[in-house]
Amino acid sequence: MEDELLVGINLQPEIVSEGNQYVLTFNLSEPAPVGGTRVVWSETDSDDAFGDIEFPPELTNASNLEELEAEGDELARSAITINPGATTATVTWTTLFDGVLEGDETTTIELQPEDAYEVDAENQVAQIVIQDTPITVGIAVEPDTVEEEDEYSLTFNLNAPAPEGGLRVVWSETDSDNELGDIDFPPELTNASDLESLNPVGDEIGRSAITIEEGATTATVTWTTLFDGVLEGDETTTIELQPEDAYEVDAENQVAQIVIQDTPITVGIAVEPDTVEEEDEYSLTFNLNAPAPEGGLRVVWSETYSDSPFGDLDFPPELTNASEFQPINAIGDEVVRSVITIDEGATTATVTWTTLFDGEEEGDETRTIELQPEDAYAVDAENQGVQIVIEDTPPEEDQLIEGTPQADPLNGGTGDDTISGLNGADTLAGSFGDDEIIGGRGSDFLYGQDGNDILEGRQGFDFLFGGDGNDVLNGGQGRDRINSGPGFDSLTGGASIDLFIYSGSEPFDPEDFGIDLITDFQPDLRPEEPGNQGDLILLDKSTFSDLNSSAGIGFSDNSDFEIVATDDDAFASDALIVYSEDSGFLFYFYEGNLGGDLTIFAELDGAPTITEDNFQIR
Repeated sequence: MEDELLVGINLQPEIVSEGNQYVLTFNLSEPAPVGGTRVVWSETDSDDAFGDIEFPPELTNASNLEELEAEGDELARSAITINPGATTATVTWTTLFDGVLEGDETTTIELQPEDAYEVDAENQVAQIVIQDTPITVGIAVEPDTVEEEDEYSLTFNLNAPAPEGGLRVVWSETDSDNELGDIDFPPELTNASDLESLNPVGDEIGRSAITIEEGATTATVTWTTLFDGVLEGDETTTIELQPEDAYEVDAENQVAQIVIQDTPITVGIAVEPDTVEEEDEYSLTFNLNAPAPEGGLRVVWSETYSDSPFGDLDFPPELTNASEFQPINAIGDEVVRSVITIDEGATTATVTWTTLFDGEEEGDETRTIELQPEDAYAVDAENQGVQIVIEDTPPEEDQLIEGTPQADPLNGGTGDDTISGLNGADTLAGSFGDDEIIGGRGSDFLYGQDGNDILEGRQGFDFLFGGDGNDVLNGGQGRDRINSGPGFDSLTGGASIDLFIYSGSEPFDPEDFGIDLITDFQPDLRPEEPGNQGDLILLDKSTFSDLNSSAGIGFSDNSDFEIVATDDDAFASDALIVYSEDSGFLFYFYEGNLGGDLTIFAELDGAPTITEDNFQIR
């Protein structure tokens, strides 16, 4: 009896990666007979899916590949016919890259018994492990540094073409200023579609997704950065690719950064002409490198003068492409500091001044104007400072200067002048000498400046500034604001509710204030009405710097103020501002003050009964 044909199988290699080959070998105990030997095998798969290998396979020493009906748990059943005379035959499969993150896959191949041969039991079953090779995605940014209004591209790099239906990838963004919105939206997409804005997680400011087109190995998202006109420093955006089931993240290319270099609005100034005579005009121009942002751009400048007085210009100036002109507190040697708001969208703005005949024989006057830095803009260093020379027009001595029914700017000279504004909202400045300045009707600005001056506001809501010297200031009718300045001054509010202002550019110095006599302080003009309806004393915290109270009427910190019966009680008080009901003196016991007359800055004539509501803190 002839020996029966014995067939066994083996697989080489036993482990492959997707995209590689493995070989199923059939080994016969003797050559296949005439007509060949038909062998059958079955396959089961760990993911119960079919199609991860290229079809058909390559056959050696065999033919007639058949696909048979699978039985039970089998995934597939196949047959080949081994060529006559052959003792081995091979089926070579190429595994496919499926782009799915699914883990390793194990295929079990089992030789099935047939009448034509006997199965070699020791070599009936073989296994092949197909190691998972998912799509791997990494990102890159190019360039990695841009200026505002430039472009940068976020590129997604795949190790294999995106699968059927495309590949959805997700990334997050964090930003050094924790704000989103400095880039134009939507971005431009290449080899991608379906941009999605997702909910950010944790510290993220944004999370997004795109779908990379089927077959593509790269895709780009191109952003255009925006000019935001804000001086904020460079901004760094960190982009991180987030893991998803459909792909694996390339750990070495998971994170990219883009630095958006700050391009703030830059402002410079120019003056034209740079030399004028008194009663001529000159313009201060602000030049911007980009349009002023929404809401306008607030710019600040300071002025110092060679002769140091204030008031040689017509007030207010004429504004072009700007609004909200306002003098603010000067600092150090500055004579004045001012602010305007440049109109939204404007790239230039001008402040046009008319110089005044000041009636002083003083020589030419040089004004130095310096643009001051602010958070909203950068200063053009080459155009930060300008000078204007105002050529002197010699004055006459002891002048009588009268205005008109209009709003007049009038200046005295070096003598003892009498200046009368008559009607209109006038600006009257005494300059040198012991001057008498009369506002008349209208809400006037009166400046005594040097000398022992007499200022009378009369009708209207007037502003009286005594300046140097021992001055007499009388507000007259209307709600007046009275700032005596240095010296021992006499202050009379007059009818209505008046504001007595104690303010300087530096902390309290007795020599800057002297002791003022307020002749008619009226604590409450309408006591039958609720609230304070009387005169106010304004204490500016830039001068009364030891005060703890907040801005507003009265003292929010009770330790700041006390009313005592006598002057002796005042010196025993722990308060900073103390009022003596006996003398009417107002004391300021600031740090370093050892007491004495130097603590008194005002006397309320007649020692009226006052309350903390007669004080305003600024």
